[in-house]
Amino acid sequence: LYGAPEQNLHIIPPGVDISTFHPATAPRAEGNDEFRVAFAGRPQPLKGPEILIDAVALAAADVPGIRLDIRGTAAPEYLDGLKARARERGISDRCRFLPASGRSELAEAFRAADAVACPSSSETFGLVALEAQACGVPVLASDVSGLRAALDDGAAGLLVPQRTPEAWS
Repeated sequence: LYGAPEQNLHIIPPGVDISTFHPATAPRAEGNDEFRVAFAGRPQPLKGPEILIDAVALAAADVPGIRLDIRGTAAPEYLDGLKARARERGISDRCRFLPASGRSELAEAFRAADAVACPSSSETFGLVALEAQACGVPVLASDVSGLRAALDDGAAGLLVPQRTPEAWS
């Protein structure tokens, strides 16, 4: 489009740092009945954390050990709304709201999770999904372009076709 000579162009595909994002080196401790779902990113409607709160509320009867970690920095009023939503659904004891973290801490959080959820309405790339996969953690993601590509059209994770709590539970 800009008339640049091809020999001057270099395409660098995006990826993850596998020295940080890698599977756990030791097996997880047995006897833990929790099922921990992790969400990472800026909590906002586009990213869908409210869908996960409602989904956890729906799934709690069938998955008694389900827990949700929402990790990321959000506008205080939005975060307060998410916390209120968890209280209203009776699952505030199942939800943790954690601030954004550095890459090493995020990788540890992914390795501690049973699944990483990406219920975004759109993503251009899906870095969280790739980082979780690099940590050896199953990924559930909205069936949207960037996440579809990150999950290799569903071959590398579960694409959830609808952004409803019922579909996500």
